[in-house]
Amino acid sequence: MINIASAINANRLRAVGPKRPELDWHVLDDEEIYPFLVQHEIGHRQDNFDQLEIA
Repeated sequence: MINIASAINANRLRAVGPKRPELDWHVLDDEEIYPFLVQHEIGHRQDNFDQLEIA
């Protein structure tokens, strides 16, 4: 099971700053953050699945 918020405050998320360079939220537009997080968490669950494979 994956639990994720129904909304994300993009400004607050970006204010935290990246803890790791590959998670720099500034490179994503506001509308890209939520889909990215959902797919990121699915990737953890599916052991880094291939997006094209499930499309």
